Amino acid sequence: MDEDLFDQDADDLDIGSKEYEKLGESISKDGFRDGVDEGKQDGLQKGFDYGFEQVFPIIEAVNFLKGLCKVMFESRSSSNTRDSESTQKSSTDNDASISSLHYDLMSDLNEFQESVLNELEKTKEISVESRSKFNVLKTSAIKLHQLVMSNVDRGLIESCSLSPLKEEENG
Repeated sequence: MDEDLFDQDADDLDIGSKEYEKLGESISKDGFRDGVDEGKQDGLQKGFDYGFEQVFPIIEAVNFLKGLCKVMFESRSSSNTRDSESTQKSSTDNDASISSLHYDLMSDLNEFQESVLNELEKTKEISVESRSKFNVLKTSAIKLHQLVMSNVDRGLIESCSLSPLKEEENG
């Protein structure tokens, strides 16, 4: 009879030991899962922060230049409505070249933005060629500025630059 009681205690101990092992495994798995999730989130945040620091200044510069060009073009369009008819007729050719330059420049800026984003996705940096292309686009914006005789400060155009966190050594 003592053996029966002892066996029952042994069974209770075995059951308790097994439950303890299961609880320990569960806690271990939950801790591991939480650690992996936290590591993923931390990695994603660091990746986002790095990408944001690299891409935002570039997209900001391109869109700032697009905004300036739009303002210059629109200010020219609104000033034309206030001019006399004779002045408007004499400036028709100039307006056509301004419209063409504006359209081409905006199109080129959109294409440039897309190509730079693709370049950054592949190489994680901006090439010397892309920096040169941006400077050519700035020169076109200055030409537009001169044609429309805009009130926009030319220095705003000239100060526009591509400045990601990681500059190229030769750039």
